[in-house]
Amino acid sequence: MTEENTYLLGVDSGGSHVTADCYDEQGEVIGHGEAGPGNIVLDLPQTLANIVSAIEEATATLPNKDWKCQRILIGTSGWESSQQQELFATEITSRLRDYTGQVSLTSDARLALLSALEGQDGLLAIAGTGSIVYAKNAGRLSRAGGWGWLLGDEGSAYQIAAEAVKAVLHANDQGQVNPLAPLVLSCFSASSIPELVAAFYQAPRPQIAGLAKQLAGQADAAPIFAHQAKLLAQQILLLFKRNPGINPLLALAGSVLTHNPLMQAELGRIISQQAPALTIKIANSPNTRGVLFTDCGDFSGVTLLS
Repeated sequence: MTEENTYLLGVDSGGSHVTADCYDEQGEVIGHGEAGPGNIVLDLPQTLANIVSAIEEATATLPNKDWKCQRILIGTSGWESSQQQELFATEITSRLRDYTGQVSLTSDARLALLSALEGQDGLLAIAGTGSIVYAKNAGRLSRAGGWGWLLGDEGSAYQIAAEAVKAVLHANDQGQVNPLAPLVLSCFSASSIPELVAAFYQAPRPQIAGLAKQLAGQADAAPIFAHQAKLLAQQILLLFKRNPGINPLLALAGSVLTHNPLMQAELGRIISQQAPALTIKIANSPNTRGVLFTDCGDFSGVTLLS
């Protein structure tokens, strides 16, 4: 330990909530904070406020007030597709000027890449509220998917939930009742199909994605999980083929992949059949841990602000 105690601050600003963790020189969490959603495309002011709130909570739990922040790494949902990166960078660095002068900004997915692979090369598949697949190969980053709930996010909680709702609607069109109908209706506090449709279109994404967790223990939902696992596996295999010679490590992250045995098993089965060289690792560490590996090789795509 140096004479001056220092810490690193990692912030995972996701579509459902923001998490901030302070790490000491041994990589141990010494401060933790949480706040509401943090997608800069959907709500920039809310994201800024929630990030600052989570950081304030995390730093308030430090062992003492003499600890100094060495650097901050913030990964935000919506970063890559946002047209307001410059505005966000200006605003967030202004609000954090009292913490440190070194703030790094990237997407929440790339933050997860750093954490899951610990700075090494390899592949990362994330499936939480949304989904994306990344490859890091000799300092070069490439991606597949992650185009949002309207254009992609295969294997995500949102798409699992949407497929379940579609199955209920399709059965209704045939004059039948899908076995999942009671659960789906209950999730949206609906008593009829028209109410379900209205509630679905009005519900925020986190609420819709929450249905996936309730479906996890339902035998009738198994085909849905298998189908979404197949779609996500296709993106992983596509990116693996695009990166010959890459370190054959595949990390799985996000609540859908780390907490759903059916998704894990089906994805693993497909990968082992079509890309047996890949070793699969479940990434259980928090994404905020990515701040520990920002100096591991060339991590292009991170915007460094001083």
